[in-house]
Order: sequence, then structure tokens, then C-alpha cells
Amino acid sequence: MDAQCARLAGYAVPTYEAAAGSVWYHFLHGNVPGHQIDFMYRPDVPQGALTRQHFSHLARLVKYIEPRAGSAYAFAIGNLSRDDTQYEAGRGGVALIFGLRIRGAKDHAGRQDPPFSHAAAAIGRHLDEATLLEASLAFYHKLLPDEESQAEGSGWYHTYVRHAENRHALAPLLRAYTSDFDDLPAPRSSGLGLRWTAEKVTQPKRIVIAYPDRTAFAAIACCAARIAAVLVESDIRWTVISNGREADVPGGVSVRLLPVRDLGPEEETVIRLEDVPAEPEAIARQLFGAEPVRASRIPEMRMGWRQLYARDAEETRNSGEAITVQIREGFEREPRKSETGTNLAVGTAADGGPRRSKATVFAWVGLCVALAIGGAVAAVAVRGGERRLPDEAMRGVSAAAPTVRVESEPAAVAASAIAPPAVETSVPVAAASASAVGAESAKVGPRAPAPRAATRKKRVFDATPDFRR
Repeated sequence: MDAQCARLAGYAVPTYEAAAGSVWYHFLHGNVPGHQIDFMYRPDVPQGALTRQHFSHLARLVKYIEPRAGSAYAFAIGNLSRDDTQYEAGRGGVALIFGLRIRGAKDHAGRQDPPFSHAAAAIGRHLDEATLLEASLAFYHKLLPDEESQAEGSGWYHTYVRHAENRHALAPLLRAYTSDFDDLPAPRSSGLGLRWTAEKVTQPKRIVIAYPDRTAFAAIACCAARIAAVLVESDIRWTVISNGREADVPGGVSVRLLPVRDLGPEEETVIRLEDVPAEPEAIARQLFGAEPVRASRIPEMRMGWRQLYARDAEETRNSGEAITVQIREGFEREPRKSETGTNLAVGTAADGGPRRSKATVFAWVGLCVALAIGGAVAAVAVRGGERRLPDEAMRGVSAAAPTVRVESEPAAVAASAIAPPAVETSVPVAAASASAVGAESAKVGPRAPAPRAATRKKRVFDATPDFRR
């Protein structure tokens, strides 16, 4: 027991550094003799375009992929950029994964037919439908080239078990195995982008595509590649396209390709393999409710929030500078008169006549606003300078007011009923004071000025100015 614990504590996953320009990163996962089910071989992480986030998503898919009963393999196309905040459609990480059961072998606990899986991941590559299909078929024929390897799962694994205890022989064996896949199709750097959007559509958690029993791998891979090509160029949160029997990965859309015999009553969205559309637009609409992205929105949807914020700030600054320049140019230009005698901004229309420019419009708007503000300030100042008239002056004004005559008594009663309350009248100081003082002088002659009323100290909390000093 102590020896077994020592072996478990001392195991270190063999890793490798990919050569410069490598397209595919290979991950081997399965039963390690004397240890447990773990990674058998993988690249160093991070490395090149491969990040820890890519590795985290791939590890979840590789560990649990499982062939269905009666099938020699499970095949999946996995999305490694589902939660990447810097993800750009068409440039994420995609993995091709095969899951097998090794016939005739036992795992570390003595269980028959231990699992083995091999994944090849590509980051930021041009993975359209044709490239995905070509790579999937080449991968399949390399891993399971004949009926014997399909029956055993992978004949190479038995060789690995024999050399697992010899570390000096194990490293060359692992390198030789992965180098056998160097001739997989090598797609160029991605030139794909956001083509389909489903931002306003709630996606189902699971879409099932049913295929007849004994369907060839080429037909399954063709359907999976066709759907994956649409998802790679979309903003849909998808996790995996698989024909295995492992559980769905939470947090996104899973596409399951199931044989008809394995369909259960709980399956809601089921599409037959022959009914899957051939055109990408039809796949986007019918399976995911996605729509083509307008060409005018593609640059905007590729931007992150920092780029969008910087762009909006730049546009605001440029528009403000343009308005300032237009107003300044409008004032500097000398207006001229048109044939109708109206002052227009300097400029000539296509027919040779004068035209009104935007700079002049802005200049006139600014002038009108200034005049309106000035008029409001002057009105407030004049109204504040009015003084309350003496009682004699008010009597003079009241005596000069016209008298309204009522012809009948009922009309007089009605007029008195609806008459508004008396309102104190304020007239300009110069006119009212002159008339009132002239009338008083004619009656009594000159008199001594009235004593000045005692002034009180103005308090800070007075609501209105006091003009009775």
C-alpha cells in the first residue's frame, strides 16, 4: 500500500514543447499503469497560442468522452474558447477528440477495457467546413486504420503498457506516436470572422441529430463539420458536438449525434441526419435561430468594450472640434446679399447662386440665444427697480381708470359675483409719480418733505429686497 502511494505521489505527466509553426497540439489521456486514469502525454501549458483556459476546457472533454455501447469510438468537436473574454469569432480554439475503450487491457484497479482518448487542438486556425472534415477523416484513419485496431481500441496502447515502467523507453515511444500525426492537414491562420449572430435568441441546452444504425464515420464527420463551421463563425455559446454517451457540458449548447436506437423519450429537439440542411445559412436559422450579421456591424461587433469606448470618445471630440471650426469660419466669412436682399453666408451653390452654410446657421443660433439671455436679464433688472407708489399716487391712478357701467340689475349681480379680487397695480415710476405729484401740488401747494422712515437692518434670511428706505 505504501509503495502504491509512493508511485501515485511520484507521477509527473510527461510534457513536450511543440516545434515552431506547429498547428496541432496533441493530448493523450487514459489509464497510467501503477498510477490512475490521468494525462499520459501533453504539451506544456501555456505555449504559443495555447492558453490555460484552452487546456481547462479540453481537459473536461477529454476526461469524460465515452463510446456508446456497440461502437468502437466516440468522436467530438469541442469549443475551447467558450468563456474567453478576448474571443473573436472565427479565431478561437477547436479540438478534435476521439474516445476509445481498450479491449483486452485492465486499468490500475483491475477493471476491464480501460478508456483512452486522443485530442488534437488547433488555436486561431482557418477551420471552415472542408478543413474540419478533411482533418477529422485523416485523424480517424490514423488512429483506427483497420478492423483490428477498431476492435481493440488502439493497438498502440498495449505497447505503451509494456514500456510504462521504463521512463527511458517511454519518452521516445510517446514522441514517435504523436509524430505520426504530423501529416494532418495544416490550416493557415484564420481569416474567418463573425458571420452569424443569435444575441436575441435563447438557445436550447441540447440539440439532437439522429442517424441510422451502422452509419459510416464519414457521414457523421460530415454533419459535425458542417455544424461546427457555422458555430465557429457565430456568437453562440456552444460546448461540443459529439456522438458519445458522456453527459452534456453545462453552460452552453451541446449538439448530440445519436443512433436511432439510443433516442429516449426525454429528447425534445430531434432532427434526422438526412434533414440537416446543407447550406450554412439554413443551418444557422433552423438549428440556432441565428441571422446573418450586417456588413456595417461586423467591425463594431469585433471590438471589445475598451475599443468601443475609445471610438465613441474620439467621435465626440472630433464632432465638437468640427462645430467650433464651423462657427469660427462662419463669423470670419463676410456675408453678402442675394438677389432677394437676404443676407446669406458666403458660398456658391451648384447653380451659381448663394447658399446658406451650416456655419451661418450655428452662428445665428448662437446670436439668438445670446440676445434671449440678455433680454431676460434686462427684464429682471427693470422689474427689480420698480418701487411701490405712495397712496396718493395710487388714488390718482384709480381716479383716472375708466368706469364700467352695467345696464341691468341682474347683470350687475352677475358681474359682482364673478369679478376677480382687486390686484395691486404697478406702473412705471416716472409717469405715475409725475401725475400724482402734479395733482397734489395744485390742491395744497408746496409742503415740507415727510420725515424719512427709520431704516431697519437687512436680515440675511429676507426673501425679497426692501425698497421702502
